[in-house]
Amino acid sequence: MGNSPHWQLLILDASAFIMGYEPSNIKTKQFSVPSVLRELIPESTPWIRFMIALEGCLLQVQAPTESYLKEVEKASVKVGEGKKLSDTDRDILALALELKDRGKEPVIVSDDYSIQNIAESKGIRYISLSTLGIRYLLKRTLYCPACYRRYPSSYISETCRVCGTKLRRRTTRKTLATRGEKGE
Repeated sequence: MGNSPHWQLLILDASAFIMGYEPSNIKTKQFSVPSVLRELIPESTPWIRFMIALEGCLLQVQAPTESYLKEVEKASVKVGEGKKLSDTDRDILALALELKDRGKEPVIVSDDYSIQNIAESKGIRYISLSTLGIRYLLKRTLYCPACYRRYPSSYISETCRVCGTKLRRRTTRKTLATRGEKGE
């Protein structure tokens, strides 16, 4: 991954620790959120990596503020990812937005495509460790595969209100992803 000078700080998702990311190998500020630790199995190798980084002051753990969580919720509904995000996903994205608003240049380290899709939509950089990452920014909507009724991505129920069939997501628009880069 290297020490790229344009990376002011990294925000680490649970997948980074699970895939073997070692915070001691990077000489830049590194952040995570409290919910990442809750996703890691206690005493597992990823959990130990997290704890060593935390205790060695290589990792700062910070919860995002409520206003940024609300902003992530709006962004997730806009691109149709709302139902796919876990609380940890929301926290990671909200912290990235908060730090970006403070003038930092956060880079999210995550293999989660939903996180990458929303990060792309908000102009936040991201990298993945074990996947190629997203190629397109996707905008999705919900639909019923039985009666073809369409629902907005903000629709709360998981079933069609007409026939009761479980809803699916459909891509309505895709744009080439920049991988969060600013055209360097």
